[in-house]
Amino acid sequence: MHAKPYKKKVATIGEISVWVVDGAWVRGSRDNEFTNFGQHGRFAFIPENEFWLDEEHARGERRFFIHHLLVERRLMKRGLSYGDALEAADRAEKAERGKSAMGKISKRKFDAEILEKIHKEKLMFDKKGDITVWLVRGEFVRDKYRMDFTEGGHDFVYDFVPNGEVWIDDDLVPEERNFVLLHELHERSRMQTGWKYDDAHASASRLELSAREGNTNLKKELEEAWNIQRERRMFPIWYIRKTYGFGWTPACMKGWVVTLLLVLGLICGVAYFVATEGDKESVPPAYFAWVIGFAVVMTGFSWLFGEKPRWKWGSRG
Repeated sequence: MHAKPYKKKVATIGEISVWVVDGAWVRGSRDNEFTNFGQHGRFAFIPENEFWLDEEHARGERRFFIHHLLVERRLMKRGLSYGDALEAADRAEKAERGKSAMGKISKRKFDAEILEKIHKEKLMFDKKGDITVWLVRGEFVRDKYRMDFTEGGHDFVYDFVPNGEVWIDDDLVPEERNFVLLHELHERSRMQTGWKYDDAHASASRLELSAREGNTNLKKELEEAWNIQRERRMFPIWYIRKTYGFGWTPACMKGWVVTLLLVLGLICGVAYFVATEGDKESVPPAYFAWVIGFAVVMTGFSWLFGEKPRWKWGSRG
């Protein structure tokens, strides 16, 4: 048993030991998808007879998480897939939350009143980009809207989040908020320009993990992600910065298609000049104009449909 993540043993349920663990360490060293809780059926690095609960910044939800894990574990032992067990555990957790005092209050309120309760602290705001980052009461969000709301979310993922808002769960310790904020801003900027959620989430998860491991400059990436939100881009992101050097590389199918068409055009142009002007001793000016024109068009496309360029050498940039 690795000593690092364990904080406190809070319960024993039959053969199961329930541990409070250092969630930041788990996300940084094992799997950045670990959120409020987990068990062996979902995360193989968790011992089979243990439940792990993230060390809560906002307390009061452990009983719901444990109930969820018990249902999930029991059903997976019966042979259900993780997905089916998760759905059943979500329903069971929802029922438990409905019995709580906060759950009963949430059912009696209108959305505007609930929003007042959910908003806890305005962390960032920019009028130009019409974007606001709120620290929210995560427990209330899970009671009222979605039990799978963990760490953070935004209006392009959750329909209950108002337009132009990014929410950060108050269950997170303050030291982790910027990592999650980077994830949410990056994901939102991609979805805002046409990316599907799965692709945007995968890209944001890679960036978040890189930042947690110290391979990416968190402050610089967070500043850039915020600036992209403020700019309210009019064009989708088809090109991302190269890992090494200065320039871009295609980030999606549309970017690859445009790049291949332009390269094909360049090749056809070069082949034409070789076929028609190849016997001449000097290279015709039209050839240079063709190549330069290709470079200008390619650079223009990348500039409009790409991230802001900067010199980068490896993941640290």
